[in-house]
Amino acid sequence: MSSSSERRGIPAAKFIQDVETYLSQSGLDFNSALSFHQERLQQYKVIGMKLLAQQRELQPKIPNIDKCLEVVATLQARKGVGDALLADFEVSEGIYSRACIEDTDSVCLWLGANVMLEYSLAGPK
Repeated sequence: MSSSSERRGIPAAKFIQDVETYLSQSGLDFNSALSFHQERLQQYKVIGMKLLAQQRELQPKIPNIDKCLEVVATLQARKGVGDALLADFEVSEGIYSRACIEDTDSVCLWLGANVMLEYSLAGPK
């Protein structure tokens, strides 16, 4: 799989400038070539539908990600100030708790599926 011919496992579509030359070089007759390209078009349509479904699933998550980025920016801005930050966070759907966040060097991000990662507030090294 080369990056120029495939991306994310999706074969690249090639522009056929001269159909007669293409048919002679590929060794296909017209009906076989047409059938192959119609099948490839259906594959592209299925891939397109999957990507649109993935986009629809991810779109509602953007506001939550933006809020998380704001919190991280606030923690970075308050680093070294000395006073604690009072924050309300959602424990479960509709259930909130209050936390007192002292000066910290890292933040834990919940990725889901029982996975949490700790990142430095200084950013990647």
